[in-house]
Amino acid sequence: ISKQLAKQYAFQEDIEARLTAEAKELVALMLEPSPPKRPSIVTLCQHGWFPVVLSEADQPRGSN
Repeated sequence: ISKQLAKQYAFQEDIEARLTAEAKELVALMLEPSPPKRPSIVTLCQHGWFPVVLSEADQPRGSN
């Protein structure tokens, strides 16, 4: 718990290598240990990572 409160966490190397900077930032926001500082779900859904993922989901499979 002390590591969480100090925001000392890391992704596994294989996962971190595949994450964009936006995804890492979003995870960090969600892991904010202080509830008053943690963004609401509405704010999180407005994060820059979501439009990218949602637009990719709209594309037919195999078109990337």
